[in-house]
Amino acid sequence: MARLWIAMLAMALLVGCGEEKKKDAPKPADQPKDAPKTSMNDAAMPTVTTVSFNVPTMECPLGCAPKVESTLAGQPGFVKKVEVNVETKTATIEVAEGFSAEAAVAALTEAGFDGSTVKN
Repeated sequence: MARLWIAMLAMALLVGCGEEKKKDAPKPADQPKDAPKTSMNDAAMPTVTTVSFNVPTMECPLGCAPKVESTLAGQPGFVKKVEVNVETKTATIEVAEGFSAEAAVAALTEAGFDGSTVKN
């Protein structure tokens, strides 16, 4: 009976991970990927930059990816979005002034993602 439950659990994880689709926001074709975000009132808007992280212990899109997203989204200076790619084990975040990449790496490590680094 225990073997049946283990087999069912393994099957559910495999099927769930295989059906997970990457949700990327569409990007305008005429704007470079790393172009800063602008608006009509740039004087009032903070400068937005992109920071990428290597997260080598991120394994599954169902458990790890949401935890990486919430950990990075909770950092001071977070502006808009976090994109996580489980296949390449990377996370990219758009941030404003006041963001500390070192503090984000420490938060990822504290959340159980040892070996995380800022991607150069």
